[in-house]
Amino acid sequence: MVIFKRGELFLRRILISLTEAFLKKQVRKPSPPYNRILFIRFDVLGDMIISLPVLRAVRMNLPSSLIDIVCSFKNDSIVKHSGYVNNTYITSKNIFRNIMLVFRLKKKKYDVIVNLVTHPSLTYAIFARWIGPNSIRVAGEQKSHEYLYTHIVDLPPKKITHIASSLLLLCSFLIDKNFQAFAQPWVVYNNEIKEKAKELYGWILKQFNFNSESSKIVAVNLSAGMVRRDWTFEKFFEFLKIVINKYDKVVDGWVIFTNPANPSESKRMVELLNSNKIIALPGIKDFKILLEFLHFLYALVTPDTSFMHAASAIGTPELGLMAEVKVSEWGPLSSPNAVAVSKNPSSLKEIPVEDVVAAFDRLIEQLKTN
Repeated sequence: MVIFKRGELFLRRILISLTEAFLKKQVRKPSPPYNRILFIRFDVLGDMIISLPVLRAVRMNLPSSLIDIVCSFKNDSIVKHSGYVNNTYITSKNIFRNIMLVFRLKKKKYDVIVNLVTHPSLTYAIFARWIGPNSIRVAGEQKSHEYLYTHIVDLPPKKITHIASSLLLLCSFLIDKNFQAFAQPWVVYNNEIKEKAKELYGWILKQFNFNSESSKIVAVNLSAGMVRRDWTFEKFFEFLKIVINKYDKVVDGWVIFTNPANPSESKRMVELLNSNKIIALPGIKDFKILLEFLHFLYALVTPDTSFMHAASAIGTPELGLMAEVKVSEWGPLSSPNAVAVSKNPSSLKEIPVEDVVAAFDRLIEQLKTN
């Protein structure tokens, strides 16, 4: 009977909080002090990587502030050891755990809560309102849920503005305007991660019997996080056949990798190409090691935006395969870079091999002049 009563009171507290969230509309502009800040970014890996510049900028401008972030299990490792945040909190698929997280975060009484997700989400809006009923709650692209925020930032059209720039605009009140937010690298991990990345590169040099750390290695990622971002195995095979031969005197070695949960595809590609200039990368599950490893590459080829953003974070030259409609918002920020585009917004499979070869040609030309 006691347990039932406690459960009833718990549910009543939830209903009261949600009712207040819908009934009370607050309009307030951000103003200092910004001593306690919470960011919301519980989505996928690439989204967290592209948020690193803004998190770094906020930390540099407010070095003594408490900066926390709510993440997902998919993206928390990227920011956890970055030095930009004090605490990471992970959301769960279990609704009761998420409710307990809300009550835990409410106690911290944040001055500011910023939703870094720039697409409309009622879930995120309720989450922010519930945690910080008295906080400044900031979001962009949330007009349909503006009654749950205190301040909505008008962001420029996605067709002409990169998401990284939009996030800086969203958090401009927290950032030193003179700070060079996109200076690479966007994140620097500890010596342990750096050493593991260097060991991985050393292993690659050993496989090729290279003595010089200045060897020009190109990595090719065969996989993507979503089916619509996949390019076909057969097209990758044709592409590699052409460029390995074409750039025999330019590129010293090629490293093929794919999702660590399915490393067989990279091994099969190496076997089919049957060249002494190509090897398969061993499965590395810690993305931070792979991100640091990008430091050593001559270039990266990828259809996956997580690795595209990782290359941008490090400053590694890159060739990205993308839907044309996404290039301006999510395209690579490394210099140099090149993009092969699909006219179909929901699939990369239609990109011709010759278009990707041509994009790689442009990248190599840029590298030669750098």
